[in-house]
Amino acid sequence: MGMKIFYTTILSLAALLVSPSVGAQEAATVTTKPAYIHISKQDMMLYLCDSLGGHIAEYPMACGKNVGNKQMVGDMKTPEGVFEVQQIQDASTWTHDFNDGKGVIKNAYGPWFIRLLTPGHSGIGIHGTHAPESIGTRATEGCMRLQNENVAKLKPQIKKGLPVVITSSDEDMQVNIAAGMAADKPLYLLVSKASMTLSVCNYKGEPIVQFPIACGTFYGNAERGGKMGRKTPEGFFRIESLEGGWARLATKKYEDFGICYGDKKDIFEEKGGRTTDGRIVLRQEDYKALQGYLSVGLAVIVTTSEMDLRASRAK
Repeated sequence: MGMKIFYTTILSLAALLVSPSVGAQEAATVTTKPAYIHISKQDMMLYLCDSLGGHIAEYPMACGKNVGNKQMVGDMKTPEGVFEVQQIQDASTWTHDFNDGKGVIKNAYGPWFIRLLTPGHSGIGIHGTHAPESIGTRATEGCMRLQNENVAKLKPQIKKGLPVVITSSDEDMQVNIAAGMAADKPLYLLVSKASMTLSVCNYKGEPIVQFPIACGTFYGNAERGGKMGRKTPEGFFRIESLEGGWARLATKKYEDFGICYGDKKDIFEEKGGRTTDGRIVLRQEDYKALQGYLSVGLAVIVTTSEMDLRASRAK
């Protein structure tokens, strides 16, 4: 259930639902370049996603032996959250002793180690394996394993800074809640320009609550630098500050980008809500409800629509 709900939310009924499969599948047509990676502990899959939320590729994976969000060194758990690719390293000569009585294993990490920036934890990454039979199971010390041929396919499609979203499974959520995490703790906000909605998503990637939005008057992704030109920027952001009715998003690319509220009824009803200067606008009562979920540092994902994509390509 986890990935299907996550994916339906991302596209918000944009008619592009891709169900997980047993083997790695390459999409017939790459709609856009890779925008982020989604790793689902529910599905035991890694999804390489484009800016529409569609799948460019999907690969079975293995993750931490123990259930729940990573808390400390050696707990054998895979961290959950929104991270980014820190470094891509040649791991073809690396060795490792898994303390299973088999001694030092050559080529333990396959050809590549895609290191993630996971604040509070180190040594977490996506890599290959000497034990392909472990794929699809909870078998690692906290990293995500792929089959060697799949990590080789993934490597040229990603770069430093690419966002990586790691979501929980039902079992992980039970452990996390028992450890004191609120069931409705948000992992990120998902803004869909396709469905004109803002969803507050929990650690499984499922929507807790959803609100209608208004966004930029013009279609397409805002150009970098200066003003937004009445286009809403797309991509990954984090909340930089919360000031009254304004959640400013941290970005060096655009001026005054964020989430706020508007009182004028017509900004939501005219032109399908494509009426703002580029900011993401909610009704005042909806923004009040949203405030209870907001915090500085919370990730915000803004996905595109087919119309925005066509406008961006036409430049």
